[in-house]
Amino acid sequence: MAGWYQLSSNGGQSYSFNLMDEGGNLLLGGNYYPSKAEAEAGIAAVQQNSPHADRYEKRSYYEGRLIFWLNDAGEKMLGQSGMFETEASRDAGIAATIANGPTKDIRDAT
Repeated sequence: MAGWYQLSSNGGQSYSFNLMDEGGNLLLGGNYYPSKAEAEAGIAAVQQNSPHADRYEKRSYYEGRLIFWLNDAGEKMLGQSGMFETEASRDAGIAATIANGPTKDIRDAT
């Protein structure tokens, strides 16, 4: 798979990233960071942790919808998925994040 990270800024006040799949669909949204360097470190953490299935936390969300979090080894949340209607679709989202997360393709839109 050929996913990528989209690094963005809201006018230089904070920075964030999204992991996208090859079709441009959101797989994982990263946290907000006060600096570009910290957002880049967040991407590196996702690249390192995303291949590990045991780092994903399956959760219930608003109105019965499902999400997942990607955590680091210390259980710090690195990013959150979008919402899913079924467990099967959430599990497919995790599988896609495992496959795409290690990519080195970072597209800087700051």
